[in-house]
Amino acid sequence: MKSGYDLERRRFYRNARLFQAGMFLSGLGDGIILVIAQLYLISLGFESSALGSILMLKFVGTALIAIPTGFLADKYGKTKILILSFLIFSSSALILLSNRSLELLGLSFLLFGLSDAGGVVLNPLYSSFFESAEMDKAFGFLGFLNIIALSVGSLFGFIPPILVQNFGFSRESSYWILILLAMIFYIIRMSLYILSSVNIPQEMRRKQRLDLRSKALIAKFSLFTMLREAGYAVLFNLFPFYVNTRFGVDSDGLGSLFFLSWLFSALSNVSAARVSKRLGALKTIIFSLASSSILYFTISLAPNFALVSFIFLLRVGLANLSSPLVSSIFMRLLPQEEKSTGNSFNLMAVMVGSAIGTWFGGRLMGEVSLNAPIYIGTALYLLCTISFYLFIGGRGEKK
Repeated sequence: MKSGYDLERRRFYRNARLFQAGMFLSGLGDGIILVIAQLYLISLGFESSALGSILMLKFVGTALIAIPTGFLADKYGKTKILILSFLIFSSSALILLSNRSLELLGLSFLLFGLSDAGGVVLNPLYSSFFESAEMDKAFGFLGFLNIIALSVGSLFGFIPPILVQNFGFSRESSYWILILLAMIFYIIRMSLYILSSVNIPQEMRRKQRLDLRSKALIAKFSLFTMLREAGYAVLFNLFPFYVNTRFGVDSDGLGSLFFLSWLFSALSNVSAARVSKRLGALKTIIFSLASSSILYFTISLAPNFALVSFIFLLRVGLANLSSPLVSSIFMRLLPQEEKSTGNSFNLMAVMVGSAIGTWFGGRLMGEVSLNAPIYIGTALYLLCTISFYLFIGGRGEKK
């Protein structure tokens, strides 16, 4: 006869599998969108400044309600937040698929951002399926799974040229078909997330006020995260536009590059725990960030897309050593009852950094030069490397 503990662990692992399946579908959708979305907007006639503004609204939407969403999740439960997020997402997908004006596309991306605020519960929910000692391995595997799906999703970039050349589709309509497919993946994904949260004990905050014991830790992580995301977004959130404008690269070239980049990311994520065990989490993260910043700068010196691709892939592999380790450290250091709220502050920092970086990058590309965002991004990555060492320090080595 199985003990109550064994039955509980089986239920946790079953729900973890549902969550992981949702993450895989999320990766498929993201892989398509990352390759296609900006090319679709370009096919509608939008320039870099308009592109930056539209994409910025997604990050602004999440930033606006990330903190109250995390607070409500800790108070009323993660499942209710996921259901609300699903409803908002469905309306934003409908607007995106049925409209082409700047204003309505902006509204759609704003609603996507509001829906994404529900993501504050995802790391806390996933961490609740595992014991503390399993966390590095669990987050590493989740990142590996998601990135493998991203790489597969990126290969869908080969479909638009086939539709255009062999079946007489316009570029705009071929991109639209893939966006529709991505929306279907996202809807199934969110359903699986909701199912994974059912019958899982969830600790609720008893206090009505937002009174956090770990506010200093959250503030430090949030500042680090904002710097990192702004540094990334200023170029890489507009990378399809960058290489399309500089080298004339279309969705098939982008799909190939992103396919390889996600494979590099997957290997890096799954290797992170092993490297951390040998070097220590703090040294691994610092090495990852510092080497990434150097490679970031060299993109501006590359004379062709082949060399840019090589630098891009090398940078991706090194940069993603830090990603699961930072998430794992943050979850370990937060009290259980503050994880969703703490993660909401971190998510808000991600969105603020991404919004500022994306908007500023679009402006720089349009008004200064295509390479100008690279110099800003490099400086911000160096700054966030220093900030992580000063803010987190030895705490990152604690288990």
